Amino acid sequence: MPNADLATLVTTNSLTTPVATLGALSESVGNIGDVLTINAPLGTVFSQTSALSFTTGTAAVLSRAVDSTSIRFSVGAGVTGALTVTKVGVRNGPTVPVVSLTSSNSLTTTAAVPTTVSTTTSALGTVTTPFTVTLGGGLRFTPTSTVLIGTTPTIIISRSADSSSVVVIPFGGVTGGVVTFANIVPGANNTIIVGGPGDKSVTLSVVADPSTNTLATAPVITPAASGGLIVVSGAGPFNDASQCAGSTGDGCQSYKVVLATAGVFDLKLIWQGGSDNGLYRFNAAGTTNAAGTCDNGSQGAAGQPETCTFTLAAGTYYFSVVFFGVGSGYAPGANTAIPAWYQFKVTTR
Repeated sequence: MPNADLATLVTTNSLTTPVATLGALSESVGNIGDVLTINAPLGTVFSQTSALSFTTGTAAVLSRAVDSTSIRFSVGAGVTGALTVTKVGVRNGPTVPVVSLTSSNSLTTTAAVPTTVSTTTSALGTVTTPFTVTLGGGLRFTPTSTVLIGTTPTIIISRSADSSSVVVIPFGGVTGGVVTFANIVPGANNTIIVGGPGDKSVTLSVVADPSTNTLATAPVITPAASGGLIVVSGAGPFNDASQCAGSTGDGCQSYKVVLATAGVFDLKLIWQGGSDNGLYRFNAAGTTNAAGTCDNGSQGAAGQPETCTFTLAAGTYYFSVVFFGVGSGYAPGANTAIPAWYQFKVTTR
């Protein structure tokens, strides 16, 4: 039987049943996370690998009937158009080529995840201020949820008791974009994973702090309590190597840390571009490169992130981001350009 014949008839126990479409979906206007079931027309079966698609948006298969006569699925944001299912075959005709069939009606879901943000504009400063992202439409965050600004993930530092909101810190030199979600769930069914773009955008910027250019004027940063973190964001210039407490380098940007009690801190430094940078710890006088640095890489993509752990007694220290350029012996080039931004995370154990 030619491939096209399946779309016009199916022979089942000597009965001829017209098969032009999959039939109608149970709804034409839906919400993110709605669950639908599509049934195979009489005499036909789906494959256990049949794929589902709409004109736009996504459909996630939740389960397939053992006898391949139905598929249960959920829908995401921005679904439009009819549902198409691939690999539809004839139950009693295993040699008949499979085809794709389309539903007789269309479905539309909310174009974007309903979102509220506590700010739409923010400057990434000496200690980057977190902001709150809240889901609407009964959607909820999970422990594996991701919140992105544009295509860059943020750091989720807390989740509300009812899981409707999270507090996030932008991380990675983000300039802004649409707030987007992955691994969120409808509140009524937390086994169904959905996601998609939100209906809000955020604009961010990195602000250069001239106070960081000398040890004497270095701004004070306070690490978080045990189990918490802070993120420090900055930009050049790195123009005073004499302020780098004896470290090699072209210049540094420094932050003063005053600890009332001892602590253990995990640090992670990233920056824009392919230059060589490191995060150094200096003593209270700002004259000694104390043992332990975040500086194991060199130039290029493999040079970051820089990570390390500092175990510190109570006292005063300086955390300094040191830039290594032509003054450190590197040949001039793209990888000796001062980074447009840097950012480091301090997590308190």
